[in-house]
Amino acid sequence: GGRGGVWAGGGGVGGRGWWGVMGGVGEGERRVGLREYVRWFVPFGAVLLFGGVIVGWLVAWSCSRRVVSLAHAARRIHDGDLSARAVVYTSDEMGQFGRLFNSMAAKLENSISRLRSSEAKYRRIFQNSRDCLFVTDRYCVIIDINDAGRELLGIAVGESPEQLPLSCCESSMDA
Repeated sequence: GGRGGVWAGGGGVGGRGWWGVMGGVGEGERRVGLREYVRWFVPFGAVLLFGGVIVGWLVAWSCSRRVVSLAHAARRIHDGDLSARAVVYTSDEMGQFGRLFNSMAAKLENSISRLRSSEAKYRRIFQNSRDCLFVTDRYCVIIDINDAGRELLGIAVGESPEQLPLSCCESSMDA
């Protein structure tokens, strides 16, 4: 083990001077310094690491809960619950996206509701008509017929009208 000490020196070149100070530390002092360093740095580093993990987890949770809320609402809409809406937590870009998603879901719910109402109205008119009404596909195959049509054409309630020949369609299909 060497001994510690301080050395100073100076000099100059071209009219410009400089000074320097150098120090030396003995072996015993180095060991004491290293122990002090480890004694303070390891706990401090552990606290920093733990704090970093907590802050990272909080940031990830904050970001993911917005996406999870949107995904949950989208899943519920996919499963048929058109009243589902995402919880909007912020007013940033994700918040704007969430509000846009909710607006779209409300319009979809309204459109489907109007469509169901219109279909029910059509169904009542179709079924309650005293006239023979039927619906065909583009190949003139009957896909739906009302009760008056079944009675007129002699089709039983459980019987499929798809086998009924429609000569008026056949002539227009040949042309």
